[in-house]
Formats: sequence, structure tokens, C-alpha cells
Amino acid sequence: MIRIFVNKNNLQSKKLLLSKEDFNHLNVLRIKPSTQIELLVIDQKLLLIKVLSLNKTVLTFTLISQKALPQQPQPQITLAQCLPKQEKFTDILKKCTELGVSTFIPVINSRTIPKITTEKSKHKIQRWQKIIKESSEQSKRYYLPNLSPPMPFTEFLDHAKNKDYNLKIVLWEESSSSQNSLKTILNTAKKSDKILVFVGPEGGISAAEIEDLLKINFRTASLGPSILRTENAGFLACGNIMYELNGSL
Repeated sequence: MIRIFVNKNNLQSKKLLLSKEDFNHLNVLRIKPSTQIELLVIDQKLLLIKVLSLNKTVLTFTLISQKALPQQPQPQITLAQCLPKQEKFTDILKKCTELGVSTFIPVINSRTIPKITTEKSKHKIQRWQKIIKESSEQSKRYYLPNLSPPMPFTEFLDHAKNKDYNLKIVLWEESSSSQNSLKTILNTAKKSDKILVFVGPEGGISAAEIEDLLKINFRTASLGPSILRTENAGFLACGNIMYELNGSL
């Protein structure tokens, strides 16, 4: 069953107003009259409908059923990912959206290579939001993850210090003690916790940045003896957190 996220402002009785992008997306999905699909009204409810007609601006439908959305998934994981090179961040968004990550924060630290201007940032955010939406539809999520604008490391420190996270973790390849394994750290965590995970870029995290993170109660964590690529580290960590605290992916 195809699921599509829609804004409540685009629903008018038994009609769904379509943008050019919406129409093209529905065409790609081969939506035709008599097709049954799910319309997820963002943060409100899930509608099961049967399509009556479709043109470039409007989809008309009959309502088959509707239900309220379940609670937000737990634990609530925020992934703070230092921006990697090329298109790796889009892969991170896709994979971690499917896992159930609640919030993404792109971070620019001292070893981040991509340079993002204000105009370029605006374009990238729009593209990233589209990727998050499509991945949420594909994986049948009930809620869209939040996406922060890219923030410098110093701004991220303020964010991490002032938000009510129950557990803050930084993945660090030099965190080799068994007491610093992610599994050991999660032994004291609860399913209802809000968890912040920080991942460095290809060049890693500087010693000074580690010190700054430790000062605001981050715990360094290891994923094992192997050195993982940045685009895989956050995905593996978030998957492990979901499994250990929620019992599933």
C-alpha cells in the first residue's frame, strides 16, 4: 500500500490539491483512478482512500477509513552528523530515516570539507527534506523526522548543552575501553530516553572538540575494533540503539 505525506492545508473535503512536484511523484507511482492509497496528514491522522480522478492540480477521492496516529517512536534519537563529502549525507538521511531517527542535525566542525554558503544551504535543505519525505513514505513511518539547518560546531555545543537529552554519545575511534562500548553505555538507558548521537566527518573529530563535548556530559563510545566510514557509523549506532532499547529496528 502506497503511503503519501500530505499537508492539512492541501486537503479540501474529498480533494487533495497538488503541486507540480506532487503530480509528478504520483505519476511515477502510477496512481490511477480506483487505486487505494494512504494519505498521512502530517502530525494528525492516517486516511485510507480510493482515488476517483487525478489531474495536474487536484486528486479527488472517496474516504474508506481513517485512524489517529500512534505515539512518536521511542527512543527519540537525534543524529548530529558532521557533513561528509559528496552525496554521502543523502545516504545517511535515507538509511536513518528508515531506522526511525527523530531529528537530523548537520554539523560543520574543524575537519568538515564541504563549504556551504547561505544560498547553497537553502537549496540543500529543500533537497534533504524531499529525501526525508520520500524515505518516510517508503518505510511507512507515521512521523517525518525533523531537519535542522547546518550549524557550526560551536552552535551545536550550545544546542546540546541546553536541550533536555537524557544521554549524549559521541562516536570516537579512540574510545577503546570495554566500558566505552555502545552496548555497555546503553545498559543504563531507557526506552523513553531522548538520545543525542554525534558523528564526525571523514577526517574525524579533533582532541579539542572531544574535550568540548566531554565538558557538556557527552560519553565517548566505540562500535568495535573496526574503523567505520562516517556514512556507516551513525547508521550502525542508531540501529543498535533502536534494537537495544526498543527490541526492534
